[in-house]
Amino acid sequence: MPPPPPTPSPLTTLLFPSPPITTPSTETHHLFTLPPPPTQNLGFLAPTAPTLALTIARRDFHIAQSPGLLRSDLPGGTTGAVVWRVGREIAEWVGWEGCFLFRGVGGGHRGGREVGEGEGRGLGMGRESTVLELGCGVSGLLALVGAGRVRKWVATDQEYVFRLLRGNVEENLPRPVDKGGRKKGRRGKKEKEKEGKAAVGGVGLEESNIQLLALDWESSIVSELPALIGLEAGRGVDLVLACDCIYNDALIAPFVTTCADVCRLNRREGEGIQTVCLVAQQLRSDEVFETWLEAFVELFWVWRVPDALLTEGLREGSGFVVHIGVLREEGG
Repeated sequence: MPPPPPTPSPLTTLLFPSPPITTPSTETHHLFTLPPPPTQNLGFLAPTAPTLALTIARRDFHIAQSPGLLRSDLPGGTTGAVVWRVGREIAEWVGWEGCFLFRGVGGGHRGGREVGEGEGRGLGMGRESTVLELGCGVSGLLALVGAGRVRKWVATDQEYVFRLLRGNVEENLPRPVDKGGRKKGRRGKKEKEKEGKAAVGGVGLEESNIQLLALDWESSIVSELPALIGLEAGRGVDLVLACDCIYNDALIAPFVTTCADVCRLNRREGEGIQTVCLVAQQLRSDEVFETWLEAFVELFWVWRVPDALLTEGLREGSGFVVHIGVLREEGG
């Protein structure tokens, strides 16, 4: 007997009118028979470079990464030590003014914000919304680009990324503008140390709406998240975002379980608000991808985000794919 259809919502009725994915093998076959892009490799942006200069969403970023850490044998992996191509593309998309995450749902409310018919189709996330990013890596690019559009952006990963991650976020936070309309310069290391904490142009991480949080998919207690990130019990986050977190079989079960556990923290379905889970990845192994999708559709209603809602670097033929999921009702 086929599963019952998902409960209608702005997401399912406006953004994705087609049925959700029910046959992972069909989705896998479609994606992996597309012509591959001319150059893709493993997906690192520049794995041997200690620093990167990037322009994303019309902003310049200077990102430190660690090729040495990438080559090390720390338990649990070190793939977050460098910047990945799909991360750059998702950051560009998050900063795009047409990104459906931040467009209105065509009437009603989302995250405390009223949205109207003229705003276009979207999830209507805004200044009252909270994003939880899984596997953010050392760059902090998604948080730096997206935090200005939401109430709070919580970037999570394992402990080993945090020294570089914190430095990158603080180095690239938007600088205030002086009375003459000029951006204030970055302060030197000695000046920062003199104040007792790192800061950039008078804006430090503690004063921003970006929170860095260690989260291990296998050992962390997800039920403690609301208290750690300052949410009321039952509220949960509005979006779980994961970028290139699936690259071997061993990660699939803890990753999918963590996604589902975070989504279950949100008990606002009666208000028409569900946590949305967005997963972006590079197409590498058809076996790993299909195993992930099989596990994901067991717990989520899943759609592939269509090209019309993506920037060019994420569309079919790019070697990347973006899926979005809404947690199934218990027993659904």
